[in-house]
Amino acid sequence: MQAGKIDVIGDIHGMHRTFLALLDQLGWRRIAGTWKHPEGRRLVQVGDLVDRGPDSLGVVETMKEMCESGVAHHVIGNHEYNALAWFVPLVPNDPSSGYVRSRNPGHFKQFSTTFRQIEENPSRWDGLAAWIRRQPLHLEMHGLRFVHAAWIPTYVALLPHNLDSDDTIRRCGHGQSYAPAIDVCLKGPEERSAPHIDDHGIRRRVRRIAWWERYPADSPIVCFGHHWFRGTPSPAPSSAGNAYCLDYSCGRGGPLVAWRYPERYFVSVSNQDVTPLG
Repeated sequence: MQAGKIDVIGDIHGMHRTFLALLDQLGWRRIAGTWKHPEGRRLVQVGDLVDRGPDSLGVVETMKEMCESGVAHHVIGNHEYNALAWFVPLVPNDPSSGYVRSRNPGHFKQFSTTFRQIEENPSRWDGLAAWIRRQPLHLEMHGLRFVHAAWIPTYVALLPHNLDSDDTIRRCGHGQSYAPAIDVCLKGPEERSAPHIDDHGIRRRVRRIAWWERYPADSPIVCFGHHWFRGTPSPAPSSAGNAYCLDYSCGRGGPLVAWRYPERYFVSVSNQDVTPLG
């Protein structure tokens, strides 16, 4: 396998047909249940496999199959974390204590398409959840960095390697030891603001910070997702050209985007699962 040839894919959000279309466009092939690329490339997906789209579990199954073929890596996003935390009680073996991911109407709305699939086949989810738990929260390979929302070194250093136990997930919850790192690296740094309604109709008192504008020019290339970019894919605006966001709003009907290294160009496909939202 040729070292260093990598395809990086952004947030998929349950858009399984779109994911398969992008893999085909990039030249990936599935032969007898094993994924390969004729150029010996590797693939990294930077989180948010689930929610919003119609087939979250299908996306996870394909990603799992690619990783188990030895050609891919998945970095956990906040939606994978939220899905796992939905089922972890605050107190071990005591559902009456509540859950790490609070089960309020807003959180359920965000999780609803995935939850319906889980309800239809809980054992299917059990196997996929066990796999997600073993995936990393950040990754460095071939001189590149990968994280879901933000690479802030002081917080990356505080992340757990994975979410392999209920206790680790509890320690990621509100007010717990891993929570600051989870909030920054999987959700992005924020600052207080006047109350406003965000793009998803949620009332907020904070705004995300464009951290990539402060990412040092002499730092390794970092690839991330989460931030709902729009327009023509390009290096993150106002960055030093070494920060690449791969989330171009596929979860709202936008395209699914990949970035190829070392060639340094983007490849995208239009959404095959839903029509773009206004």
